[in-house]
Amino acid sequence: MKITIAIPTIAGRTKYLASALKTCVEQSYDNMEIIVSDNSPGEALTVVQSFKDNRIKYIRPDRYLPMSAHWDFMVPHFSGDMVTIIGDDDGLTPGALKLVSKIVQQRGIKPIQHSLAYYCWPDFPLEKYRNKIWFTNLSGAHTEIRQSKDYLVDLCNAKTGYIDGPTIYHNFIPRNIINKLLIDDSIFHRSSPDIYSAISIAAHTDEFVITREALTMSGHGARSNGASVRDGGADGKRFISEMRLAEYVPRFRSLSVQLQTLDAILEASERYSQPELKDWIDYGAHFCCAANECLDMPNRKKAARQLALVVLEATKSGCLPYLLRDRGGKLLEKIGQTLRGQHETSGQSAAESGFNTNVKYEVPTEVTDIYGATMHLNQLLKNGCKP
Repeated sequence: MKITIAIPTIAGRTKYLASALKTCVEQSYDNMEIIVSDNSPGEALTVVQSFKDNRIKYIRPDRYLPMSAHWDFMVPHFSGDMVTIIGDDDGLTPGALKLVSKIVQQRGIKPIQHSLAYYCWPDFPLEKYRNKIWFTNLSGAHTEIRQSKDYLVDLCNAKTGYIDGPTIYHNFIPRNIINKLLIDDSIFHRSSPDIYSAISIAAHTDEFVITREALTMSGHGARSNGASVRDGGADGKRFISEMRLAEYVPRFRSLSVQLQTLDAILEASERYSQPELKDWIDYGAHFCCAANECLDMPNRKKAARQLALVVLEATKSGCLPYLLRDRGGKLLEKIGQTLRGQHETSGQSAAESGFNTNVKYEVPTEVTDIYGATMHLNQLLKNGCKP
């Protein structure tokens, strides 16, 4: 079975790319291709050439492309039976591709969603998060099958997040399903292709595999989109401007992930003629979750602006009474937790308590990149630091 790892990169990110590639070429699995798609004036070519590895394929569009268009540009170059897309500041964990192959042998060729590990690079803007790793789902060896309809119903009711579905970003997706999504030579029809792909892929397969194995690690550095959007950096401003392009213009003005998710559900429902997705939507629950999300933003002024937009959109959608009455108590509880700082958990040692979800664990100071972080995590797991 051939596996494709696609790595889109943009200008100014080559310092991350070399480490990301190292996590790929050192995999104990040979039947793979690594596609580096350089969405810049060619800055990544030198990094690719330095590896002297014929499994790495370098491609570059003839002009800068918005993120979703760039991901669409990569699709015709995929030749693997299973495909994943990771960022240029992300990495694969040691032995990840062998585990993917083993899961396929046991469960068949299905989308594989896994327990994603996260790591903040030493240059991450918020000092308190630097050199820490964490999980949002339990890690371990358990594997099970989930029905796509169950996931989509929960997502439409805001009971789960897009990250718990078969998004192509960091997960492993059969290429035959990817090909089913093509409409007018495009797959990623919203400005956040990771969110949209979780929904569109789930809508085109009956079931997918969930494993608690950590197959990839999501890196967060100074040039990551999330950090840049929060801090008003150039990359973040560009991404926000791309959201307003005609082909991606969202239905809601709020930048919250929850309302981007709701927008993606509506788009997939219309794009693929699946009206049941709309029928399952609990709009009020989505607006409440979006409001709660705003309260977790570290920048209070930006949080206030985004919360005002959520309230405005809820009013336009006729959901303000739901937000204030049925979910108002939970919203006020969240506000109280935010003011008291109770939502912060960081700095624990993994050796002390295992990998509890949403707890940020210290990484040794000698770890300076995503490759080092994946090796450190692997050693911890080998030593039995797991729930």
